[in-house]
Amino acid sequence: MQGLTNFWEGIKTGILYLGNIIKRSLVLIARGAVTIGSYIWQGIKFLRNIIFPAVGLFLKHLKFMLVDTVGRELRKLWEVIVYSFKWWSEQLILTAKAVWDFLTHKIPHFLMLIWETIKQGLHHCWIWLKAKFEDIGRNIYDRIQKFLHSMRPLTPEKAPQVGLMLFLMAMGAGMGAHMLSSAVEAAYPTKYIGLQYIPALLADLGSFSRIAGATSGVMASVALGKPMKYAIQKYFRPIIPDEKLLMTMAVKPDIPLSQFAEMMKYHGYSDYWINRIIATMYREPRYFELAMMAEDEAATEEWLYKKARRAGYNEEDSVIFLKSLVKKVTRTQRLDYFRWAFNCYKEGYIDDTVFDKVLDELEFRPEARNFSKKAAFFSYLYDFIKDQIKYYTDSYIKDLITEEELTIHLTSLGIAPQRVDFLVKIAKVRKYKKPAKKEKKEIEKIINKARGIYAKAYINLYRKGKINENQLKIYLLQLGISEEIADATVFLEASKKGRII
Repeated sequence: MQGLTNFWEGIKTGILYLGNIIKRSLVLIARGAVTIGSYIWQGIKFLRNIIFPAVGLFLKHLKFMLVDTVGRELRKLWEVIVYSFKWWSEQLILTAKAVWDFLTHKIPHFLMLIWETIKQGLHHCWIWLKAKFEDIGRNIYDRIQKFLHSMRPLTPEKAPQVGLMLFLMAMGAGMGAHMLSSAVEAAYPTKYIGLQYIPALLADLGSFSRIAGATSGVMASVALGKPMKYAIQKYFRPIIPDEKLLMTMAVKPDIPLSQFAEMMKYHGYSDYWINRIIATMYREPRYFELAMMAEDEAATEEWLYKKARRAGYNEEDSVIFLKSLVKKVTRTQRLDYFRWAFNCYKEGYIDDTVFDKVLDELEFRPEARNFSKKAAFFSYLYDFIKDQIKYYTDSYIKDLITEEELTIHLTSLGIAPQRVDFLVKIAKVRKYKKPAKKEKKEIEKIINKARGIYAKAYINLYRKGKINENQLKIYLLQLGISEEIADATVFLEASKKGRII
């Protein structure tokens, strides 16, 4: 804009300067004309006064004025005009160069600034429109979700309400799509920013066909389609059992295999696949059933191997499966065999060679062999120490050794001190002699007799008013009389005195 202003100021200055030049030229011409007029007037006056003598002088002077003065003034005027046009042409050339420089350098930059401003405005406008449409879509989605959440749990009875809401939403979306489409057509440039896809989105959101199919379509299907289907099926009866039901009936067997094969042909199976299905449809024995069958010698190893293969095991796994199954069946006998061999090895009745042969027959793993021998050693050590403890304890009970000797022997076995003290206490309890039954009865008689004497004395004190009912009960309890008998005694004595408590 500053360049345009400078250009206009240059033009205005040139025009003013040219006007001044023309004005000055006209002034000079006017002055020359006035001068010439004055000279003519003086000549006329001169002629009037001295016409004849001054004719020569007048002509000479007129020549001078016309040739010298006017020519000089016209020459000056021409020089001024030439100078003015020369200066004006230079100013025009400079102005044209300035205008060209402005057009070639300033205008593109100016247009670029205008484009950047428009682009930023369009970008902000697009962001605003995008945010508005996102808010509209989010509000629609939130409203749908809130409505569906309010209908939880969605039972079949609530389905018509949901269908009505979706139907109304489809109507609103369809009307909005058509209105927005008309607005896009009216404002044609909006197509360049993709606004025409919004009506398509709303129309798809409406989805009249899906909602109508899920509402009125379901009503038509259930109200007319299914009853009509059942009526036609009852009349023509075209349905045959499916493959699973046919296989179940053939396995029972409720239908012969020939009928099964014929019915499977209706399902499109070839003879090859029908034979494969017949070979596969029978149920194979399960693992625990095979284990029970294997207890009978009728279930041979070849048959068990075949069943393992039929169960889906490969050849290598079938061999291992068969061995594991046989070991499971003979587990009780194998355990008995191992237990008695273990006891014999522990007691030293057989050596390592014999025990290793037993483990070979049982097919123990190397780790199991090692643990079996270690278990035999610790079992022997446990029994040996238990026998020694019993030996020294019995010796102490029979007074063959003293308590100190018992403690020393038990400690020498490596038993912990707390365990030694406990074993000694057990031995002392066992050594203590219980009184005979006869002596026990005599002691009880003496105690009961003394208890009766004291009880009678306390009752007499109560009868004489020396003690009250509570004191009597306390004294009776202190004698070892049960609480029930004490309460009964106090009640009886109080009733005798007429003081029922």
